[in-house]
Amino acid sequence: MRYVQDEWFTAPDDLDTVLWRYISFTKLVSLLDTRSLFFARADTLGDPFEGSITRASREARNEARADADPDDELYVSMMYRWIRLHTFVNCWNRGDVEGAALWGLYVPPEGGVAIKSSFRRLTRSFGAARGVTRNSHEDGSFLMGDGVYDGQVRYVDYDRDLIPEHMSLPQFVHKRRSFEFENEVRALFQRFPPPKSRDEHKVSFDIQGTATTVGEEENLPAGELVRVSLSTLIDAIHVSPVAPPWFADLVRSVCARYRLDKPVVQSSLADEPVY
Repeated sequence: MRYVQDEWFTAPDDLDTVLWRYISFTKLVSLLDTRSLFFARADTLGDPFEGSITRASREARNEARADADPDDELYVSMMYRWIRLHTFVNCWNRGDVEGAALWGLYVPPEGGVAIKSSFRRLTRSFGAARGVTRNSHEDGSFLMGDGVYDGQVRYVDYDRDLIPEHMSLPQFVHKRRSFEFENEVRALFQRFPPPKSRDEHKVSFDIQGTATTVGEEENLPAGELVRVSLSTLIDAIHVSPVAPPWFADLVRSVCARYRLDKPVVQSSLADEPVY
């Protein structure tokens, strides 16, 4: 899968801006073993606002479509929820240094790692990968834009700010301002089922609330793997500041087994203070 650009996915001013991805040890092994990044389905990310629009956007839509059939509003709401089920996201955090709060938020107490990369490395890693994890047309599905979008998340007021309602992308690069500390950069792609199945998918919606219930017959994956070039993607691997000393040696051993020749360093947050 290749990197594709879009007006809603803005790159940092400096393409060499440092990115971090905080993961558990088991996810590191999976990354090395599959040589692929895991993209989680948008509705599994834990934020019920993923893929939604703001109240201001909905009010603007209602004013513009005052004479529309009420069933149209229901249809639009259902479509937004349906799109979430076919949108896959891989999250990174922007910052020159590691984030102490992010270690605690994303990495289990027993230890994990932070993959150090950059926006340039991330985008180039897709095009430099050899082979594919899944053929985009093997089951009749198709990719929106035929690739992966990368860009910075925009943090807005979901009561007052507007999110443009066209295409299926803008709502996935906006989050509530309470998440602004994450400084998130995300890679994203959308894989939609064949047109013939759009009227046949078995998905029920709680229109008044926020829940989306997926019927058993839908059989949607919780996420998808996208092949990347690890040597291009990874600049270094930082070991959790709470991990025991032997853990860094274990990470080095696993990287060597998978022939990844990148620095493995202990997080600077583990340094002893000086008085």
